[in-house]
Amino acid sequence: MPSPAPRCPPRRSGHPPHLLARHPSTTHDIEAAGAITGLAAPLVEHLLDTLLDHNLADEPTPAHGALPPLVRDRAQLWNPSKRPKSSRTPAA
Repeated sequence: MPSPAPRCPPRRSGHPPHLLARHPSTTHDIEAAGAITGLAAPLVEHLLDTLLDHNLADEPTPAHGALPPLVRDRAQLWNPSKRPKSSRTPAA
């Protein structure tokens, strides 16, 4: 019997990359990143692969992701509740 598809976790107070960046550890394996973000292992692997593809993470060892200091610093400043409201009006 095939394993069920991974489900998205309940909404947490942040997006997975920001949760990883705000965590005190600088390097995360799949299991640790899953515990921090609440994502299933396949989704964590996809997340780390996406961050690597966009040069927002490094892979110091296989199956371990590390966010560069600049990415971590910017994540500390990110606060979705204080984002400015868009001045754009919806299209008619």
